[in-house]
Amino acid sequence: MSDAEQTVSGDRPSVRLDRSTQVEHSMGINKDQVEGRAKVVSGRVTAAAGVVVGSDRLELKGTAQEAVGKAQAKFGDVKERVKSSLKGPT
Repeated sequence: MSDAEQTVSGDRPSVRLDRSTQVEHSMGINKDQVEGRAKVVSGRVTAAAGVVVGSDRLELKGTAQEAVGKAQAKFGDVKERVKSSLKGPT
């Protein structure tokens, strides 16, 4: 086994993982994807808080924040697809 590979075992059968592949897959997330999904969660929490306290304004603010987050996350997804398509097959 080379330095670039490791064996993972446990309750499941052993699997060989190539570390270069692991790094390549973990690099597939960009700032817009992360921030967008964080805004979605924050918006949902804000909207739920608005419902709980009976504030239409707070609920609307949360819903708007969620929509902005979805758009930003989708933008990040598209950026990653373009980036990977320009990179070519691996």
